[in-house]
Order: sequence, then C-alpha cells, then structure tokens
Amino acid sequence: MVEKETEQDADDIKVPCCCSQRWILAYVAYLGFLCLYAVRFNLSVAIVCMVKTETNNSSMGNDHINGTCPGTSESIEVTNQHAEFDWDKDTRSNILAAFFYGYIITQIPGGWIADRFGGRRIIGSALLICGICTILTPVCARTSVILVYIVRAMNGLASGVCFPAMSSVWGRWAPPLERTKLMALYYLGPPSGSVITLASSGYLCEYGFDNGWGSIFYITGGMTLLWVLLWFILTRDTPLEHPWITDAEKKYISGTIPFNVENKTPHLP
Repeated sequence: MVEKETEQDADDIKVPCCCSQRWILAYVAYLGFLCLYAVRFNLSVAIVCMVKTETNNSSMGNDHINGTCPGTSESIEVTNQHAEFDWDKDTRSNILAAFFYGYIITQIPGGWIADRFGGRRIIGSALLICGICTILTPVCARTSVILVYIVRAMNGLASGVCFPAMSSVWGRWAPPLERTKLMALYYLGPPSGSVITLASSGYLCEYGFDNGWGSIFYITGGMTLLWVLLWFILTRDTPLEHPWITDAEKKYISGTIPFNVENKTPHLP
C-alpha cells in the first residue's frame, strides 16, 4: 500500500527522468568507467609496440608443409621501428600482472572506504591517480622497468576501489524502480573502454606521436584527468548535497530509498 502511494506521488509531481541529476550521474559514470578500462588495457597493446621482437631460428624439417628442403633453417624476425626495449617474456608478463597485484588488495575495503569518506571523493581520487600514473608510464619505461612495475601496481590499487565505491554511490542515488536501468548504463562503460582502447591502440602505435606507443598513454591518461574534473563538477555524494537537483527529484529519491542516504558508516567496534 505504501509503495503504491509512493509511486502515485512520484507520478503526481512529474519527476524528471533523462535529464535528471541521477541520470546525469549515470552518464558521467559511464564515461568514467570507460576511462577506467582504457587505462587498464592500454598497456596490453602498447607493449607489443614497445618491445623488440626476438629472432626465432626454426628448423624446416617438415618440407611437405613449408615446401623447403629438409634440414634447412630459416631465421624469422619481425622488426618494429617503434620498439625501444629489450624486455624478455618474464619481464613483460610481470609488467602486465603488476596491475592485478594492486587491484586485488583494494577490492574488499573499497566499499567501506566509500561509505566512510564518500564515494564521490574516492572514485574521483582513484581516477586521478590512474590518469597521472598512465601519463607517467612512458617516462618511467625509459628510465627503469622497476618504475613501470610501481606505476602499474599503483594504477591497480586505485582502480580496485572504483566498483565497490560506485555501488555505494548508487545506494544513495538510485530509486528501486530505476536501479537496474541506471546501473546497466554505467556498466556499459567497461566493455566500451576495452573495445575502444584495443581498437585504437594499434592505430596509435603506428601513427601516434612520441614514437607511436607513447601517445596511447598520454591520450588515455589525459582523457581520464579531464573526466575527473567533470566528475567533481557534476556529481555529489547524496541528492541532498547537490546544488542543481530539483525539489521533485530530491523528494522522489529520498522517499523511495528505504534508508537515510545521509548516514555514514560508523566506527567499527
């Protein structure tokens, strides 16, 4: 009975929808998680351009397949004019894995930290760190491989809090009847970031500035920093804190979410 009255009240006051602040939050979150996955996957393609290909001497004993005389050998070498580093396979795999060493650490405490200090601050700060670490990657790579490990691990540490923190934000912004729609929109960000980054990185490797591969990090990191500015301007932790929200939308969100959205997580006993 109470739910029906609440829905009827929402209809009577004509709550804004697509241009409302909760939907603007979803649009901005979509772009943010697109950037999050862009700085996560950019190295997967860039490292192919960064590292010199090793020479492979293979025996051509299977003449019926290759059409060559048995016992001859052929030296296969794929050269990349943009490559600068002689990292072996173990080094490359450790660089790619360094992100996840940091990522697994902050997954569990991410939600609690967001409830304690506010999801807006946590997500904005995390993407700020990711953007800075990404922009510094070319300089670190040309200085020391240890620095690459560090910036990738820091990138993972910062990225790990984003999903739990965003769930904390939606707990205060998403009415029950719209929660799946709002979250579905922002969940499009990760696959979009993966597809766009993987598709564009190869082109940037060949035609980008700073020897091709460097432009991948500068562009994805720069876009992330611009998004951080947009995030802090357009979003707030709760509807009651937002300066541009309408009274109708504020009343609608506060009336449908079944707990006090202003509550912060208390101290652990």
